[in-house]
Amino acid sequence: MRPIAIISDDHLEMLTRIRVRAASRAEARQRIFVQASFVMETLQGIMDQPYPHQLSIATLLQYTEQHMQDLLEEIGGLSVEEQHDSHIATAIWGETGESHED
Repeated sequence: MRPIAIISDDHLEMLTRIRVRAASRAEARQRIFVQASFVMETLQGIMDQPYPHQLSIATLLQYTEQHMQDLLEEIGGLSVEEQHDSHIATAIWGETGESHED
């Protein structure tokens, strides 16, 4: 008979933090998607106007490009965090001899 795996309180706390961060990443990804969709819809609206006269096109495009770069940087950071958390969870479960599922 195989012994029951035991996880320390510190490991349980870390696994809880990983789950909370995963939920936070899911919310952030949704927010980024909404923002990117808004940017794309705004650009489409501008392109549909025969003579946009409120802002110069160059200024508007620079702002839009920066916004999209910021969103890409944020999504990249979420991916790095997700990989890091996955490695930590794998190490914790590896110490117990149990496998884990995300």
